[in-house]
Formats: sequence, C-alpha cells, structure tokens
Amino acid sequence: MRIKESDLKSGQAPEDADLLLVLAPRELDENQRFAIDQFLMQGGSVVLATSPFDVQTSGSLNASKQDSGLKEWLEHHGISIHETMVLDPQNAALPVPTERYIGGLALREIRMLPYPHFPDLRGDSLNPDNPITASLGQLTLNWASPIQVDTEKNQERKVIELLHSSENSWTSDSLNLVPDYRAHPDTGFSVSGKRKSQLLAVAIEGRFDSFYKDKESPLAMVEESDDASNDSEADGESADKKEEKEAEQRITGVIERSPESARLILVSSNTFASDAAIDLASQGLNTLYTKPLAFMQNAIDWSLEDRGLLALRGRTQLARTLDPMPDGEQRIWEWVNYGLAVLGLLAVWGWRRKVAAADKQHYDTVLAEV
Repeated sequence: MRIKESDLKSGQAPEDADLLLVLAPRELDENQRFAIDQFLMQGGSVVLATSPFDVQTSGSLNASKQDSGLKEWLEHHGISIHETMVLDPQNAALPVPTERYIGGLALREIRMLPYPHFPDLRGDSLNPDNPITASLGQLTLNWASPIQVDTEKNQERKVIELLHSSENSWTSDSLNLVPDYRAHPDTGFSVSGKRKSQLLAVAIEGRFDSFYKDKESPLAMVEESDDASNDSEADGESADKKEEKEAEQRITGVIERSPESARLILVSSNTFASDAAIDLASQGLNTLYTKPLAFMQNAIDWSLEDRGLLALRGRTQLARTLDPMPDGEQRIWEWVNYGLAVLGLLAVWGWRRKVAAADKQHYDTVLAEV
C-alpha cells in the first residue's frame, strides 16, 4: 500500500489514487469539495472521518466547533451529523490527575476514571455481519457525534450501519469535556435527554448523484478567469507556450452520476484514529492500543475488495479486552486477589512445615536405630 498526501486544491484527486482517505477536514473550499465529489462519481471509494467538533488534548481538554466544509455535500447524499457529542455509560477510562491528602500533604496522582466521551463498543455495537467490524471485538471511539441517514434518499443504495453506542447512551452539545466527579460521581457529566443507541459509523454503497449535477464546475469558472487574464497579455506569445498551457488545462466537465461500485464510509469522529487519542487509550490499558488503526485498515481493504485478511486482522493481544468495571467491583476483585495471594503463601508455609516435620521424624528414627 502506498500513501500519497494531497490537499486537493487543484480540484482533482491524484490520477493513480484507488481510495480517498479524508481525516478531520477543516473548511474545505469549493475545489476540494469538487475533487471529493468527482472521485466518488468515478466509482471510487471515499473514507471520511469528520465531526462538528475539534478537540485539543495538549495541556487540557478543549473543544470548539469545526466546519468541515462537507455538511451540505453529505446532506445531499442523505447523511447528516448532529452538532452534539455522544456520551456512553459503557466507556473506556481516561487518565485524570487527582489530589490525595496524606497527613495534611497534597499528593498529585493519575487515576484511571470512567469517561463517557470514550464509548467502549463491543458485542452488538459492532456490526457482526460486515468484515470491517466483525473481527475487531472491541473499539473505543473518541468524541463522536450521532449520524442520521435519510432512508428515502438512500433507498436505492445499500446502507450498512457499522458502529452504534449502547442503549443507555445520551448526547450533549456542551463544549466542556472536563469531567466533574464530585457533582456526578458515576459518569462525571450530567445526563440529559432521552437515552438511546446512536449511529456512529456507516458505509453506503451504490449509485450516487453528484452534488454538482446541473451546476457549473468550479474548475470551469477558474478557467474562464484564467482566459480573461491571458487575453490581456501580449499577442507575441510563442506557439509552444500556448500548447503547453493547453496541455495544463484542467478537466472542467462534471460527472453527474456514479457507477454501482462507488462507496462512502463515514465515521463521525475527528480524532478517533489520531496519535493523541490512541495515546490516551493506550495509557488506560497500559499497552499500545491499535483497534482504530485496524478499523481503518479493514475499511480500506473492504473498499478496495482486498478482503482476504479481514477475518484475521484485529485478533491481536487486544482482541479480548476485558469489559470495563465500576470502581466498587474493581476493589472487590483487588481484595480477592490479595486474599488468594495470602492463602497461597499460607499454603506454602504449611507445606514447608509439614515437610520439615517429616524430615525431623525421619532423622529421629535413623538416630534411634544407631
């Protein structure tokens, strides 16, 4: 696999691209949106990870609204992302700095506490019938937003719901991402609205109509402005230079409909596969957490019809990640482990005493015979 970076500002995707991977787009202009649209219309696959929120993890947790530039384009295809974030009581832990007082001295320590903005997806939350998610076993999705699919606009296309939050999850439009465990001991955040499962990732396959159907291409408008500026130049330009300019002209037509092979995969999170989010999840597990990368690799293989290893990928050291437990249950198991360790030591001590007594009795018998 060869990865090539492109800002798409030319209005065209690279000619040798098999798949377009768009991660955390920010304020895409008309040319960039046109490049994504036409790549999909050519029958290509677009994997898109976007959310209305940008989260910064350096120093402290800060969230702000973010415009991807693709809202209208997605709504044209019958997909909308709500401007809220999903919070789930079934979640992964977040390393939170806390203070503990011992003898009047304040000691600062890092504790792993439940964080509802990190939904812990497993079981029915992962689509078992699709190879992208079937072999994952577990996935943590960071700061995700709910997706809504217009069934009427997508009735002729195949819609595959990949990821869901749990039935007890809720949504919030608050930009405050710092948990308050004093006010809300169980979750760190207030619970509002109706609790229900939320769609967090979807794959759509089939024929798409271009967002620019019956519209003038943005590249055509650029060409017209270029022609106007060229007319003002001197007429003594050589024929060779004119031929070079004609060769450099961009395609200005619009492909209005895609073939059946077109695929669009949407994950409603800007950060779930970022280094910062993976580092946070890895701290909670004390090992490198690679499930988001496995999800992206599976999505790429599925899009490119390279599905031979999909059933195997994801069955790594984290394939059987334990279910999160509340603090009370964790303390119970902790004391059970301590008790088992003490019982084990007592058993070894008793066995050694028994062996020593048997050896003494044997020696006493030998000495008596002498």
